[in-house]
Amino acid sequence: MNEFEERRQRRIERLRARAERTEQEAEATYAQARRMAEVIPMGQPILVGHHSEGADRRYRDRIAGKFRKAAETQSEAERLKRAADAAEKNHTISSDDPEAVAKLREKLEQLEEVQRRMKACNAAWRKFQKDPAYLAEKEELGLPHYEPHPSGLSPEDRELVRNFKPAERYSWERQPFPSWQLSNNNANIKRVRERIAELEQRATVPEAAPVEGHGFRITEDAEWGRILIEFDAKPSEDIRKYLKSYGWRWAPSRSAWVCHLNNRGRGYALMAAKALPGLLLPTGSLQWWATTRGFKVFIRASKVWCWVPGRNVAQVAPVDNGRWMTHEDIYAPPWECVELTPAQLANFAAAARDCYCYQGVDRCDFCTSTRTPDGAPSSNGETFWD
Repeated sequence: MNEFEERRQRRIERLRARAERTEQEAEATYAQARRMAEVIPMGQPILVGHHSEGADRRYRDRIAGKFRKAAETQSEAERLKRAADAAEKNHTISSDDPEAVAKLREKLEQLEEVQRRMKACNAAWRKFQKDPAYLAEKEELGLPHYEPHPSGLSPEDRELVRNFKPAERYSWERQPFPSWQLSNNNANIKRVRERIAELEQRATVPEAAPVEGHGFRITEDAEWGRILIEFDAKPSEDIRKYLKSYGWRWAPSRSAWVCHLNNRGRGYALMAAKALPGLLLPTGSLQWWATTRGFKVFIRASKVWCWVPGRNVAQVAPVDNGRWMTHEDIYAPPWECVELTPAQLANFAAAARDCYCYQGVDRCDFCTSTRTPDGAPSSNGETFWD
């Protein structure tokens, strides 16, 4: 049993242990509800108008709540049992298994043997229709028992072909194994071959170098088959939503957000490496701003306003004949962080909506023209969006 199978077995054991604890909790809650209900005499009504009415109603509500909780807990225990049974019966070959390629090759051989057998049975059926003696027993053909049958079929397959009767309702299927079975099995053979090639190619790809960012780190774990994103502190709700939307999942055992180590996962890691600085930092360098999708530059009152749609702050600096483009760090003077008024936010949002860059397109009329978003020509004819 390799490490992957041990992890799989531990997961099954955890599910069964949780199911057992949950079931015990349900039984205890149900027993408590029964004991509480036994206090009330059989048929005892609520004494309306009596001083005990309120306390009696609350007590009966607590009993009903206990019974509901017991039923819900029992349902959860049954769900955990089903999950454990499903995990135990699941024999899917996972790409995380270090023996996945060997298991897939074995599965490929089985599928190819099934394909060969179905084709042989169909061919034997066609010959059997022309010559019934083709599938006669070896004794009838005068062959010794140690020689293989001329058809190459096993006794079970010969019996299957001899007893096959085409269904009158489906007259287009005139063979023991219909064409759709052959097509489906052939598609599975192709899929398994492609998966073997993918896993073999993945094994030859070296691990990517770690990506270090402000407050996060992205690494690859080839042995585990995962890509990890580790944060210095708990990420915000916006970051967690972003990660979940791209298939990242929290792994408590590694204290990291993980996804599968494959081509898609590497693509998600590259996207995260570009997006996380914008989600972790309110501002950054001009080089970073220029590579961030949704970055906007506005010229207002002889000042440059750097703004990302959805934020209520902007970085502001004097136009100064275009020298603002040489400022490498927005934190450093002459840049200053300014909180936008509702009117400024509305002005910027309206201008951004008119720009196709807001839709995620790289270029637009504003980006390639010499006119600024507010419709006024730039002071020196340069394109301030580039």
